Amino acid sequence: MTRRHLLAAAGVTALGTPQTFAQGPKPSRSLMELRKISFRNTPENHRNQYVSFLEKSYAPALQRAGVESMGFFNNDIGPDKPHVLCLLSYPSAAAMVEVQDKLQVDKAFQAALSAVHGKGHVYERVESSLFRAFASMPKVEVNTGEKPRLFELRMYESDDPVSLAKKIGMFEEGGEIAIFRKYGLQPVFFGEALVGSRIPNLTYMVAYPDANARAKAWRDFVSSPEWDKLKRTPGLSDGEVVSSISNSTYTGLPFSPIR
Repeated sequence: MTRRHLLAAAGVTALGTPQTFAQGPKPSRSLMELRKISFRNTPENHRNQYVSFLEKSYAPALQRAGVESMGFFNNDIGPDKPHVLCLLSYPSAAAMVEVQDKLQVDKAFQAALSAVHGKGHVYERVESSLFRAFASMPKVEVNTGEKPRLFELRMYESDDPVSLAKKIGMFEEGGEIAIFRKYGLQPVFFGEALVGSRIPNLTYMVAYPDANARAKAWRDFVSSPEWDKLKRTPGLSDGEVVSSISNSTYTGLPFSPIR
């Protein structure tokens, strides 16, 4: 049963700002990697050392290798602080492997990699998760505005694939992403986890001009008639489709293409 059929069975009706899907060929859906690099606060300031490597060596090497899009973010609020979050997207699994192959033969990058790791540990651990972009938002939205923005990363866990499909359907066919846009939650990406922890889950990132704008956007969203209508649909309450929600906030690092 498709998500569209699941929503129909649950009685979802059109919203004032529905998410529509054009007929015909659909754009390919990117694969997105979230890489969390965790540090400890030390007198040697290894975090700054590694961020310099990301800026001067890793990001340029990714660009040379043909990565689709990338973002680098500093964790402001959330667990496992301090850490840096890397968002990398690829048009396909083959493209992802090709980027890794190119990095392995990039002499300048490999020299910088050896240098940054040549004097002992610079980070505590790297955790990586892989997501497939939603059909209605198949690519990362890159906004390179001059003013830095506040980013929020949210993970919605579900009890099983069926309830997760219903929640994804709320975002897509149900129009929840459109409601986000209307009330000031600017999407960066929406993805379904393929590899990583706490599966099944969907994870997304949204952006705001600042913390005050974030607070206003969520107030406006949760009190909106469109959201009230959608969440009251039989079978689509939070308790039925989402078992746990976690979130963290970030700011883009100065060299991040997404900031």
